[in-house]
Amino acid sequence: MNGKAVDFIDIVDSIFYEKSNTLNRLLFRLSDGSDNFPGSEMNYQYIAKVALRFLITLDHWIKQLHKSSIKRFSPKMIQFAHSTYLSLLLTTVHLRDWKKLLLLVYNLKGFLMGLQNEDHRALHSIIKDIINSVEVQVNNDGIEENDDYLLSDEELDEDLRKNTKKKDYSVKERRENTVLLLEVVTYYYVISSLEKYLEDLEEMNSDEISNYFYDFLLKPLSHMTYEYESSVKEKLKDCHKYKDKLKSYMTNRNEKKYYELLKNLTEVDLIINHLSSKKKHDKDNEEDSDNTNELILKLNEPILSFTINPIDTKCVAVATSKAIYELDIENACSYYEQKNSGTISNSSSITNHRNISIKSFDILNNLEIKKASQNYNDENASQINSTESQYSLNSTPSSPKSSISMGRNLSYDSIQRAFKRSLSGNIRNSTLPSDLDYIINLKRQALHVTCLSSHPTNNYYIASINDTQYSKSSIVVFQFGHPDPIMIYTTNDTSKILKCSFDSYGQKFGACTGNGDLYLWNFDNAQTSSDPIQIITNNHTPINDFRFLSSSSLIATALTSSNNDNVCIYDTLLPQQSQRVKAFALSEENAISMAYSGQYKMLIVGSKRGDIYVFDIKNMTCLNTFQAHNLSIKSLTIDEVNDNLISSSAEGDIKMWSLKDFTQVNAWAKVHTKKASKNHSEKSSSSKMSSIGVNDLVVKDEYIYSCGADGTLRRTHRK
Repeated sequence: MNGKAVDFIDIVDSIFYEKSNTLNRLLFRLSDGSDNFPGSEMNYQYIAKVALRFLITLDHWIKQLHKSSIKRFSPKMIQFAHSTYLSLLLTTVHLRDWKKLLLLVYNLKGFLMGLQNEDHRALHSIIKDIINSVEVQVNNDGIEENDDYLLSDEELDEDLRKNTKKKDYSVKERRENTVLLLEVVTYYYVISSLEKYLEDLEEMNSDEISNYFYDFLLKPLSHMTYEYESSVKEKLKDCHKYKDKLKSYMTNRNEKKYYELLKNLTEVDLIINHLSSKKKHDKDNEEDSDNTNELILKLNEPILSFTINPIDTKCVAVATSKAIYELDIENACSYYEQKNSGTISNSSSITNHRNISIKSFDILNNLEIKKASQNYNDENASQINSTESQYSLNSTPSSPKSSISMGRNLSYDSIQRAFKRSLSGNIRNSTLPSDLDYIINLKRQALHVTCLSSHPTNNYYIASINDTQYSKSSIVVFQFGHPDPIMIYTTNDTSKILKCSFDSYGQKFGACTGNGDLYLWNFDNAQTSSDPIQIITNNHTPINDFRFLSSSSLIATALTSSNNDNVCIYDTLLPQQSQRVKAFALSEENAISMAYSGQYKMLIVGSKRGDIYVFDIKNMTCLNTFQAHNLSIKSLTIDEVNDNLISSSAEGDIKMWSLKDFTQVNAWAKVHTKKASKNHSEKSSSSKMSSIGVNDLVVKDEYIYSCGADGTLRRTHRK
């Protein structure tokens, strides 16, 4: 190209607009059914090659704009970029090129954000990665990748014969259905990402871009998804039966890596549940109706921690790696009881939809797309008009609107309703109610939450939030029932906070990290108190748990130590070099959890091998040692009223012990269990502390409250 980019903008824009229309006509063929979607593989290979060529052209033009110091992107160029990237992504879905699809889906939001922010460098970097087929590293959350996990056809056939009564299933069918499931989940994620992006366009008043984006990309894509899911829904209705073994039916590593990416990006389990038949939900309801372990909350991801309001013990805050939920315990129990008995109805007071308040540290979901439109016309959809869109996104009371709400909770029925509304132009709002809609009072969207702890006397609680590997870990103070954070306390490094806790007076709180640091803060609203008052270092040895002892100045830590100093006692009033006043060894075991009895002045420590150690803090001696569980003791708590110790393990069991003689008083087996894969060994299970067994314990009144890797919060009557 000779000359400056500014001299060719009009010409290039006209070419971009023509080519984007061509791509849309090729990709979205909405007809009366004579030309069945999705078309032949050869057609999609051709569209993919054209889209890739257009993407290279887009990159060349972006570089020309950058050289000419032109920062703004024209609407026609942005439309061309939208059509090009989505055409390449969707054709890759049809071609089932998992390695390429992994790269495209991974970069989807970054590409859209680059267009929105007019970021030349970011777009060039993403396009360059796509052209060069750069390999994406997916965080598998500790899931082992080995050749044994991909089972042979003979092993899978044997498993089918043992676990299903039906004779019409085969390994080949399940492998094909697994591919279909990946495609459907991909459509859901793409649509939810486009919805969020369109909402951002509307806020920017980009009418020309948003009208085009909605009419010629998002609406046809939702129709395509509806049509495709209609054709495969019957095949996927029983996919819940083998959802824990999906990776076993995947034929190559790129497919497995792509599945891991989807699990990180969206709620795969929730989509599977919606695709499953009603019998599956009935079975789940029967499992949840255990009177011994009363269900309070059930999610599709592990519950890592929870804490109860000390003023109103009916209110509980629950943490997953993605969000914090607040709910009323009695309402939740009543809801699940009615649900299991089949007496729940829309008229019931407990099933009235709540206006859930959502505060986000990252990205808000369940977004609503609003678009002023006329009745959808198939002829107009198949022949894209080259003139400017006549529709406007300005909200006026007299303008008719259609509303599509498809967020992350998309299902066959919600897509069907949404598409029918887009055809008729009705003014409606589509929502797919779930358990959370009925029982959650407040939701805080936050990434990498690891622990919650309540103030001993006030309705405040702290949450440890480990945002990303590049930002400092923080402790955030919340008030029950209020959406905004009260205070944010930051650490000095990026290491993960493992535990946080208040002292018994509520004057101080602390947080321990995987890097071996224990941070202490005063609890007050003064701005200067956001900095730690003291940091206890432990030579980069991970501190798994800690407890304030008789006073807020005496602290015990549970360590993963190579020199057998697994339990250390610190007196923070002494000079720093003399603060460690005592160290105990646990016979070559790691200390995992702690509890302290103020009445008996005893420190109880749970080990990795399932042993419990009892220490007399007054005399600094070990009083007792006994084996309580077969696997790691993940949580301990004291019932001071009844003189009991409660322990829980990676097995999912909960046991009660007498504080007087440490005899077993009661036990509840498999309260929280997560199904493991066929080749999942006990040894590997015990190393994945955040994904198995019971994660947290609290004793209140006559109940033992517990949460676990099975995604449930339950309460067990102590008798």
